[in-house]
Amino acid sequence: MAGGRQGATGFDPQRLRTAREAASLTRGALAEAAGVHISSVGEWEAGRQVPRVETVAALARALRIEPSALLQPIEGAAPTLERLRAAAGLSQQQAAEAAGMLRNTYSAVERGETAALSYTDTQALARVMSVTDDQLRAAHTASRAAYLERHPRPNGPARRADPDS
Repeated sequence: MAGGRQGATGFDPQRLRTAREAASLTRGALAEAAGVHISSVGEWEAGRQVPRVETVAALARALRIEPSALLQPIEGAAPTLERLRAAAGLSQQQAAEAAGMLRNTYSAVERGETAALSYTDTQALARVMSVTDDQLRAAHTASRAAYLERHPRPNGPARRADPDS
């Protein structure tokens, strides 16, 4: 999407609707409390659009819940850094500033372009995202693996053929 703005990874429209109804709020009341347009709430609940991470955070504050409550549960493998950030309700800019990093640097780390994280960056990002250092390292490993899957090395080792073929 333009300007690097995209919807929150893992956003669950049904969780938004359930939380809104549990809070006894109309779409209009939630929209007003979160500072968004009422039609946007309807689009998000219908699953036709996905709110940005910062908006998920505003919706969660209005509903008095954690942003992660509006995301699909993570099953199986470790979440990526993008997912941890979304669960914390932070934009890339907010995460980078809170961790004392440039946004471009953080963005490269989140995309998995950075092979290793320093001890200092690991601690800072773990603090910002309210996770342990081990959880942050696992998320970085997942982000890095996804990046390498999307961008295989041209001179890297050949992939093994499927033994069943």
